[in-house]
Amino acid sequence: MKKLPFFLIIFALLYSCSSEKNTSKNNYNNLRNDIQAKSCYETLYEDSFDILIRSLGDSLTYVDTLYTEMYIALKSARPNDDGKCAEMVCEKVDMLLKHDKVKENQIMYLEAKQMAQGMLKDKDGFIKSSFQMYNLYPKNSIERLSSLGSLYLALNQKDSANYYLNKCLQVSKENILIGDNELYEKNLIGALHSLVLLGKDEEAKDLIKEQLKNKHSDYIDELLHSLDRDFENFKQSEWESVKNHFLQ
Repeated sequence: MKKLPFFLIIFALLYSCSSEKNTSKNNYNNLRNDIQAKSCYETLYEDSFDILIRSLGDSLTYVDTLYTEMYIALKSARPNDDGKCAEMVCEKVDMLLKHDKVKENQIMYLEAKQMAQGMLKDKDGFIKSSFQMYNLYPKNSIERLSSLGSLYLALNQKDSANYYLNKCLQVSKENILIGDNELYEKNLIGALHSLVLLGKDEEAKDLIKEQLKNKHSDYIDELLHSLDRDFENFKQSEWESVKNHFLQ
């Protein structure tokens, strides 16, 4: 099953549960005392998971159960706490990857694991999860090529970074020429991302000006004008994303 609708169900239930517990000062104090006696994960788990089971009845599958436990643990995790909730996220994700082979879902699970590994300051684990996640995208997709290029650059492996960034640039430019309006923005940003990280700022500026000559939707025109006006900000944000690649 696709997880986005289920994700929203859980979020709504968590929000509802939280709202009920904070309707009065007494309820807030009771919740605070409960959290002092138990971990935050245990408190949210008992409240939210029981509500979810009652609402879904027999329709809750084993994968749904794992996903629910992972999500509650992720909502409970905080940087610089004892790490138990973040460790729980990693454990549940590993189990989910074994039982749910839908690639879109696996990407989402690994994103959650990356968040947890960031809280745990597990750089090696974060890198491993990154490679695992990026390689779930189609081989020549902009997502895979640009992400691997950035990751290798963050790891200071410039030869590998240049390979993926140049490949991303090639694919992006080819797609821009095809003129697919639905994917235009993704391909434009993919090309500019690659050019900036390859140190080809002037070529990136030329690409923007060249595209401004063509006819686009109002939204794309505004995007291009914004990139033309604020190129330095775009450049800075791209390099900051590489610099902060492992900081969650």
